[in-house]
Amino acid sequence: METIVIHSDNRIRKITILAVFIALGVALGYIFSVVPNVELVTSTVFLSGYLFGPLYGALAGALTEAIYSSFNPYGAAPLHLWAAQVISFAVIGTLGGFIGKLHIRNRIHFSLILGFSGFFCTFFYALTTSLAYFFMAGQTMAILVSGLIQGIGFYTVHIFTNTMIFATLLPILIRRLHKVILG
Repeated sequence: METIVIHSDNRIRKITILAVFIALGVALGYIFSVVPNVELVTSTVFLSGYLFGPLYGALAGALTEAIYSSFNPYGAAPLHLWAAQVISFAVIGTLGGFIGKLHIRNRIHFSLILGFSGFFCTFFYALTTSLAYFFMAGQTMAILVSGLIQGIGFYTVHIFTNTMIFATLLPILIRRLHKVILG
């Protein structure tokens, strides 16, 4: 699989397309907000990093999550949780940028690497936000562990669905976007 990197001297075009990805990520967050633990924000941010590189991926991740979390239909996140969400998504966009630099030609390997990336990104996000919430709320380690155990069903569904989305949907989108964006 060929790596997708947008080579364009037209900075405005690149920023415009990135803005569309940010808006898409936010919109998909709102659309799927009624479906517990199924979302396309993570894959959209990862994809923006894949297409535009680590720096733009980090920017897309931070902005997407900052907007979505600030105007969440269920209410804005507390500041410490908001910061953990924004940082997590910046990391997700960055990881997408680094994966985009790999030259993976074998489709099965490509899907496996993307699937593992989805697993890692979702696990990282769940762990980071859980730690931020519990530690900033002044909870004890016992309460943290208890909360993680109680949430294991939700975490499992979220991690599983994102792993499947990354392994199945992202390879198709990457091939299609490669043709559309890069010709």
